[in-house]
Amino acid sequence: TAAPAPTPQTGFPAGDLGRGHVSTGTTIAYDYCPPTSGEHYNAANVSPLTRAFYGPDQAQSPGGWVHNLEHGYVVILYKGDPGAETVADLKAVMEEAPPGPLSAACGLPNKVIAVRFDDMSGPFGAVSWDRAMILESYDRAALAAYAAQWQDAPVTPEQAC
Repeated sequence: TAAPAPTPQTGFPAGDLGRGHVSTGTTIAYDYCPPTSGEHYNAANVSPLTRAFYGPDQAQSPGGWVHNLEHGYVVILYKGDPGAETVADLKAVMEEAPPGPLSAACGLPNKVIAVRFDDMSGPFGAVSWDRAMILESYDRAALAAYAAQWQDAPVTPEQAC
């Protein structure tokens, strides 16, 4: 049998932009795109975005999903409307991701959501707290690996639901 080898880390590290909370609707400017940390919305007793697939007609502001990152989520990003077949496959990647370390305690199958985000340079990507991966074309295996690897990562500031 082959000797165990370390698993390559997917994506690349990004600088920490802090984790300040601002009122919902506040305009937030991020130093890089897509953001992997920074100010985000946190109205009193408001949780991160609900674990869901947000379709092409349901674009979500980074001010919402950066809150998910703060809680250990992976957010799969896609630009525009990638077509019905790719949308279905993105949903499958999200649903089939294994649970993260805190998923069961949160009553969730995993801590992965998918959102439309048109401001990034590539058509697909994934982010977690202080880490990003940008893809120039759709790569199911890369997105699945990222989702499995970075939920509730050690640098996640709030190990919470």
